[in-house]
Amino acid sequence: MNGNRIISVDYAKAIGIYLVVLAHTQLCAPLTNWIYVFHMPLFFFISGYLFSFEKHTSFKEFSILRFRQLIVPYIAFNVISYLAWLLVLCKVGVNDDSNISWYEPILAALQGKGYDMVHNVPLWFFMCLYIVEMIYYCLFRNIDNNKRCIMIAVIAVIGFISGKIDGYFLPLCLSIVPSAILFYSLGNMFNGKILKTNGLLIMFFLVITVVVAHFNGRINMHRNFYGNYILFVLGAFSGIYMMIGLCNLFAAKSRNHRLAKYISMNTLIICGFHLLVFSFVKFIMVYVFDINPNILEDRILGNILFACLSIVVCVPIIYIIKKYIPFIIGKR
Repeated sequence: MNGNRIISVDYAKAIGIYLVVLAHTQLCAPLTNWIYVFHMPLFFFISGYLFSFEKHTSFKEFSILRFRQLIVPYIAFNVISYLAWLLVLCKVGVNDDSNISWYEPILAALQGKGYDMVHNVPLWFFMCLYIVEMIYYCLFRNIDNNKRCIMIAVIAVIGFISGKIDGYFLPLCLSIVPSAILFYSLGNMFNGKILKTNGLLIMFFLVITVVVAHFNGRINMHRNFYGNYILFVLGAFSGIYMMIGLCNLFAAKSRNHRLAKYISMNTLIICGFHLLVFSFVKFIMVYVFDINPNILEDRILGNILFACLSIVVCVPIIYIIKKYIPFIIGKR
């Protein structure tokens, strides 16, 4: 703990958002598949871990607070990225989406349909997390541990069934919500607790995530596609435990946590803007340095550096938003 902050959670959010950015580069498929095993479940778990009914006693106040913190940014980031896509990105280079009608991304954003939000796919998470939290609050308020366990089991079954229906999509991410609530609710069960781990367990769960990535292939929460659902859940929780273990070690060993805190506090903005930053950096590569961005394809070190650079480029965006338009991220 550091004041009101949990340093290990800061590390988990910081590393987690870096993995999100890295997974959206041209990284080779095996590593991308490995990241997809657990990176989004991790954020739902962390969100549940940080939630407390004692802190948020009023559903009305909680729903308004989270609307400001999630849906207002969802709307604002969608508007910004859609205009960038419509006016520039859909017409040039690697972002050429000339076969997509101007209104299709708008309809997708209104539904929370991530895979059709060609202007900014990662924004699906904002909508999904808001719906998850509202449903979780209503379902899990004032129930005992036995009923909680039963409820989680039922939700897991619904998530399994939902993931088995090809082409199945409900608006407001409702088809994804059962699987997301599974991780959120289990995260909330650990609220106020410290998960103890050691190096051997971290290595054990790392191996499980690698095996799951190999046999289950690419999973995609925003498409409600999980492959083998049991493997998906096993891999996701193994990755979550591995990350928590690593971050507990980082928090204990590191003397300076400023970078982790900074990235952790700005994961929302990085999530919402990193794809736009990708386009900007690739534009500079092509039109200033005459470098074909495809040079990064399947290059591990190149994409690691590209992801780092993209987060660095997000820094002035973070500064501008927080200083001049903080209301778009729920700040006053």
